Amino acid sequence: TVVLITGCSSGIGLHLALRLASDPSQSFKVYATLRDLGAQGPLWEAARSRGCPPGSLETLQLDVRDADSVAAARARVTEGRVDVLVCNAGRGLLGPLEVHAAGAVGSVLDVNVAGTVRTLQAFLPDMKRRRSGRVLVTGSMGGLMGLPFNAVYCASKFAIEGLCESLAVLLPPFGV
Repeated sequence: TVVLITGCSSGIGLHLALRLASDPSQSFKVYATLRDLGAQGPLWEAARSRGCPPGSLETLQLDVRDADSVAAARARVTEGRVDVLVCNAGRGLLGPLEVHAAGAVGSVLDVNVAGTVRTLQAFLPDMKRRRSGRVLVTGSMGGLMGLPFNAVYCASKFAIEGLCESLAVLLPPFGV
């Protein structure tokens, strides 16, 4: 099973990549993607300490803000397919809404919403063509209820909830 995960420099992405790559069944080939490959040190240190088998984990540069970067990562998947796509890359923004610069707000929306859309647009056509695949998108309680001092982050995660609810209806007829 070929798995591609976005946002693997820390947190959920890093830990999911390690969990799958070190699975005793050795049934996963994990492509752990990072915006900056210079940040892959902690991932490889943890992979060594967990004893991930050779070939179970590979890193790729992928910046969800850049469609060309997403396409380049897709092209570097040597198996020619992704069976499981995990859209995990994300960014937060904490504080009162009125203090945030427009650029900071735009950056959160670009990574969390548009970045997820770019990634899905790159990988869904092949899954639909093959009539096979799974998509997981990292959500948040902030996508189910507004949280104090998290207005922009919550707005982005509410958008992801709507996107996923729509896709949950549209994709099953294609085996995804």
